[in-house]
Formats: sequence, structure tokens, C-alpha cells
Amino acid sequence: VEEALSAYALKKHLGYYTYTAEEVQRAAGDTGKIYLKEFNIRERLKDIFIDPPKIDSVRERIGSIADVVGNRWKDLARHIGIDEATIAAAEERCPDPASCCTEVLTNWRRDRGRDATEKALDDAIVATGLRTVAENVKGDIWPDVIKTVKDMAGLDWKDLAYELGFNRGTVEVIENKNRDARQNCRDMLHEWREEEGRDASLDSLISALSRVDLRDIAEELECTYTGGGDEPQ
Repeated sequence: VEEALSAYALKKHLGYYTYTAEEVQRAAGDTGKIYLKEFNIRERLKDIFIDPPKIDSVRERIGSIADVVGNRWKDLARHIGIDEATIAAAEERCPDPASCCTEVLTNWRRDRGRDATEKALDDAIVATGLRTVAENVKGDIWPDVIKTVKDMAGLDWKDLAYELGFNRGTVEVIENKNRDARQNCRDMLHEWREEEGRDASLDSLISALSRVDLRDIAEELECTYTGGGDEPQ
């Protein structure tokens, strides 16, 4: 809702008196001024109208998108209009897919200005074949990802842990915390994400699951979060 703020109240630190635009226009009528009975003064509309604070939703979502798109970042870049030379330069400069995705999306947002809308980004994600990503990046998918893995991995969680880089001593420490394999798996994945930071991407987890013959879990995650089991391009 477009809002109006009493400039007088703001200047005098007397609190915020806000009104809808419709209320202000109706009160002002043809005079272009509004009477503020709290202060027994009249103020011009142009002095009291303010823009409501805006949240840059595209910038807020870039990190989440980069974490789950994985190796499909190049397809996404093409769908938002990034040329092949820029994609190649990002791939050479950045250490991993998440960083590449973050760079191209950040530059796209900067270069396109107002045209770099949330809808344009969502449309590109869907066109890339990652519809579920568009639906999930607005929230944190990791609680559901971890639940899926821990419920399906069973005693094989240790194989996954070794593949993710844990040593035997750390695995034993996690295992000794409780006797439930699912809880051990959950603790291990939380620790992995904490230690690896941005490198702990959905794509790297899916790859690790596949390498330790937990392909059923990998396929479940691919189907749910990356648009359906297609091999990364």
C-alpha cells in the first residue's frame, strides 16, 4: 500500500503518522494539502508522500538459488540472456558451480536494473527445467533434504560421511552420541554443512550419494529439488 508520512512529525520526532494514499487524497481534495489535526497545521501532499521500503527480493534469493542449481547454472545463465563468453569467463574465474551462479546472477541483476525482476528469474529457472527450485528457494530446503537422507540412508550413513570427507575418528564420535542411525546421519549432515559452508551444496550431496551407491536417495533429491533426475549438463 502506498503510504504518506507526516513530514512535520518526522522532523520533530513526534512519531510516525501514516495514512493510505486513498485516505490522503480524499482528505486533501482539490487543495493539494492535508490538515493534520494533531498539530493544527496543513502540509502539502508532495511533502508527506514517501515510498514504502522495498526489499530487493532478487538479491535476497541469489545465494539460495546458487546453492541448489549446481552444474545447471550455465543453462540458467543462458535463459536469463548471459552470452557464452561471459559464462566461460565466470567458469574460469570461479572455484565451483555455486560461485559461478552467484557471479552471473549478481551481474545480471546489476546490468539489467529494473528488468532483473523476481518473475524474470523464476521464469528462467522454470525454462531451465528447475521448476521446483523456483518454488523452494524462497524458503530453506535443507531441513527437508536432511530429513529425506536420514530417513532413507539407514546404516549406510557412514559410507556417505566418508565420501563427504569425514575421517573415521569423527564418524565414531558422531556414532557414539546415540544409537539411532537416522539421528547420526542428521548430525553428520548438519556438521558437514557447518564445516563446508557454501561448498555444502545440494549438487555435491547428490553426487556423493551416487558415488556410494545410494542412487535411490540421489534420485529422490533430484526429482524433488532439481526438476527431475536429469543429469547435470
